[in-house]
Amino acid sequence: QVRSAVPDELRIGLALITLLGFVLFLIGSLFIARSVTTPLRELAEAADRLGAGDTSTPMRALHRADEIGHLAHAFEKMRASVDEKQSQILKLAYWDSLTGLPNRVQFRDAVREAIDRALSRGDSPTVAVIMLDLDRFKHVNDVLGYRVGDLLLGRVGERLSQQTVRGRDLVARLSGDEFAVLLHDGDAALAL
Repeated sequence: QVRSAVPDELRIGLALITLLGFVLFLIGSLFIARSVTTPLRELAEAADRLGAGDTSTPMRALHRADEIGHLAHAFEKMRASVDEKQSQILKLAYWDSLTGLPNRVQFRDAVREAIDRALSRGDSPTVAVIMLDLDRFKHVNDVLGYRVGDLLLGRVGERLSQQTVRGRDLVARLSGDEFAVLLHDGDAALAL
């Protein structure tokens, strides 16, 4: 019988070292894979939220200094930019940029809501709407210029807001030189 040149103890030791190396390699691979896939999965979920319209939730993995951290920072910049643009769009949709007052769309929605609320209460509450139009405003623009006309519109909006508004009442610029006031629980006498 031929004996092997490698003693059994050495063969067992090499097998154990190989097995230990394989286990350590497997654990290290799983750790590295998890440290990469988890942040990527979180970024994918954040991109899905952003695609669904959630621009308020900040990105995770911003603390990382590797490529995933750079990607997270890029996503965060994109999220913040989309959030800012969305805020600007909403502001343009519901607010007059010259006077800072609610615009025609917001005023219309507020009137509908006030009427619905008054009807649902049933004890004959009233809602008053006052429409104001500046006479000869075109003359102001023609003679003094659009800058002065814009300043005049801004001051009219300020004066109306300061002089006529109670708690929930609303002053709006509808267009050009037209303003409106919504008086919740207001009647004709209050409107006058």
